[in-house]
Amino acid sequence: MNFATTLFSVFFFIASVLSQGVRLSSPTDGQTVSPGQQIVVSVTRPPTLSSSEEVAVVLGLTTCSTSTGCPAPTDGLAHVLYNGPYSPAYPDPNPAHLQPHQNFTVAIPADMQQGKAVLSVSHFALLGAALIPWTQFANVTVDVQ
Repeated sequence: MNFATTLFSVFFFIASVLSQGVRLSSPTDGQTVSPGQQIVVSVTRPPTLSSSEEVAVVLGLTTCSTSTGCPAPTDGLAHVLYNGPYSPAYPDPNPAHLQPHQNFTVAIPADMQQGKAVLSVSHFALLGAALIPWTQFANVTVDVQ
């Protein structure tokens, strides 16, 4: 296999893996939420080119520090809001041409500290014909007031 073919194969694999990624469609970055409030968290996964099997997502909310800022999603989840299966689907009907997603209704902890917080999703899936385990993280920052 020559260098160009190898490079193309690596690029295609990386692009395929990245296309499996999820994002938080709701709430949006900077949105205000309140302690004790129920919110809808929408986790969207674009259509994939390669085979994948969804396993689970974990939704977590972590307070940001005034001195060190907001933690990375990989630094831990202070408050787990949801932990379980993930089955994204197209809405039916789909007049807005939305991508596959799943909505989760979760409660902001009543004792949640006010200020900025990171809402994170940890996504677990199996990719490709060999079903390779894969983990991905995404997040938005919300204002708790």
